[in-house]
This record gives sequence, structure tokens and C-alpha cells, in this order.
Amino acid sequence: MASKVGRVNRCHLGNAATGPTPEERLQKLNEAISAITTDDVVSCIPGNIEVGAVYQLVLGASSEGRPRRVSATLLHLALYHTAFHCAKLLLHLGASTEAQESQLGDRALHCAVRVGNYHLVMMLLDYGASPTSVNASLDTPLHLAAEKGLVHVVRSLLDAGAHHDTRNRYQETPWDAAVLSGSPSSLVCADLILTQHLNENDEKL
Repeated sequence: MASKVGRVNRCHLGNAATGPTPEERLQKLNEAISAITTDDVVSCIPGNIEVGAVYQLVLGASSEGRPRRVSATLLHLALYHTAFHCAKLLLHLGASTEAQESQLGDRALHCAVRVGNYHLVMMLLDYGASPTSVNASLDTPLHLAAEKGLVHVVRSLLDAGAHHDTRNRYQETPWDAAVLSGSPSSLVCADLILTQHLNENDEKL
């Protein structure tokens, strides 16, 4: 009788050690993606899903209106869908804020700024996202926020240590990006950046 129980236990352990099949992993990934796009925090991360891994995902429409298929993390997906609770869970589970997606080279803060969500930006900063990180165009989150005229985001990024004088691929600083945009809110951002620059110069004197 004991030997039979032993065989059953060994069989059970052997099955557990094999892990999920590729088909099962794909099903779990699809479940996670579906949950993230609806901000369903309860079922956001089914078992056997690596929160820091890079997957082939659809983040949204491209400039031509076609689906934007890129290699990105689940955190990128959550941010692009403004799924705050899912993004927070992913961060809590150790998702990297500095991983880059394949098309624009955006990191987590770039994504949050692109969707214009102040609360996502603040959450990422709380989880240690770098305000000085750059994407493929060497834009910092401050470049993007200044261009979009996100006044509160610009102020928070500057307070968090964003550099006002970093130049992107086109040799533009965040101040340049704000002025070139020309919108009233972008010009307010330009004024904030200039004030930061002047204050830093005063401190050096």
C-alpha cells in the first residue's frame, strides 16, 4: 500500500515539475492582456506570467491608424491603456520601469506622459522610475511633457530631478520642445523650465 502511495506522490511531483506547456503559457498571457486592458486587477496576473518579460503586444493605433504591434512589457500595456490598478500591481510584483519598448524606445515614464496621465507619472516616480531616462530619440519624459503642455507633470518631473538641459537627437532641450509646440500650456511649461534654469544658476553664484 505504501509503495502505491509513493508511486502516486512521485507521479504528482513529476507532473508539477514539468510546468505549463507553451499553449498554457500563451493562454495565461492572453488572459493577462485581456485583464489589463479592462483594469481588472483581480485577474491581472495569472500564474506563470513573468511581469518583467518582453512580449509581442498591441499598444494602440499607429499614426496611420493601424494596430501598433511592438515588443513591450505588460507594464507598457497597462500604462498605454491607463490601467492604473494593474500597473500598480505589476510594479509591486517587480516590473522594471526602465525596460524599453521596441518602436519608440519608450520607458515607463515616457508611456505615462504620452497618455497624459498625471497619476500614472506620480506612481512611477514613487516606484523609482528615472526622470532622466531617454528613449530612442533621446527624448526625456520632460521633453514629451513640455511639448504636450502638461504643466503639472513638468513641475513634478523637475521636482524629481529631471534635467532641463538634456538635448535629444535633434539637439532640442525640453525648453525648445515647449517653445516649438507653441500652445499656451506648453509656453507655461517653457516658463517653468526657464525658472528652474535660472534658480540653478543663482545657486551656483
